[in-house]
Amino acid sequence: MDKLISRTRNRFVVTILSIVVSSIVLSWAMLQIYSSSELAKPAHISEVHQSTENNEAFAVYLKEQNAYEAHFVTLASEIKQQEAERITRALAFTSAVVILLGTIAAIFAGRRLIQPVKHAYESQERFIQDAAHELRNPLAAMAAALQQAPADVRKTPLVKTFARQTKRLIHINEDLLFLERRSTKMIEKINISELLEDVTEELQPLAYKKSIKLVLKTEPAIEKTMSAVDYVRMIKNIIDNAIKYSPENTEVTITQRYRKHMIEIIVKDHGIGIPKSDIASIGERFFRASNTGIIDGTGLGLAIVQKILNVYGGSKTIESTPTKGTTVTLRLPA
Repeated sequence: MDKLISRTRNRFVVTILSIVVSSIVLSWAMLQIYSSSELAKPAHISEVHQSTENNEAFAVYLKEQNAYEAHFVTLASEIKQQEAERITRALAFTSAVVILLGTIAAIFAGRRLIQPVKHAYESQERFIQDAAHELRNPLAAMAAALQQAPADVRKTPLVKTFARQTKRLIHINEDLLFLERRSTKMIEKINISELLEDVTEELQPLAYKKSIKLVLKTEPAIEKTMSAVDYVRMIKNIIDNAIKYSPENTEVTITQRYRKHMIEIIVKDHGIGIPKSDIASIGERFFRASNTGIIDGTGLGLAIVQKILNVYGGSKTIESTPTKGTTVTLRLPA
């Protein structure tokens, strides 16, 4: 959100400067038209006589010096040329001052206008953090109570539903806490090749339930300076989605490699895919593709992935064809 606010402020400043610069360019263009049509033309004797209309002494003097009329025309032409040069210099100086003052004013106004938005966002963030923290204990107590219930009670449809929804609420609560977290946990150089192998191994039972084959292709000893917790959470979300939205007896391929000073992580599945109209919204909080149906999910997984990518200057691309599968590509600076 901080980056969004910063981008909005920068766009406002650029817009104001564009208007200022456009006005200056228009002024220059009009000056050039006027200069070429009026000031650039040599003076005519009629203009010299016209200048004496309000000055009788000069009119008398001009009549007395009639023999030197051509010299007066030359002098008037030179004065016009100098006048054009002075106007050009004045406009250049004025333009520089206007651009400088416009930049200062735009930056100041941008900061003032964005402050209410920033304060509103911070208030919302504090509310979500406080609410999520307050919900932690009741949800934990509910989960513990369900675990302590007699075995025959836990098998009833109502209690099963209650347990499943409690678990879902706990996951949503933890995801919200992560999304609103301001600081990043310990950052150090880690071997993400080994971490990816560990995550894939951890998710094997989930894939096994659906007879899905996880194919891992990673270059050895790829290192990245980041939080191991962030990397694991990011990768788990992507692979978990690939398994969740794939039919039985299919394959999920996970590739990790160096590519042009970047680390690429590619997860390809043969699942239900994502409708083209939904791809642009993937990554927004609580958004789920229109074809997910009754498949369990919170709509926060890819929002978490996007937040982690933003922290480390990474990016993601999604290519998908409904009923044929999805390829998610994550890129992190090496």
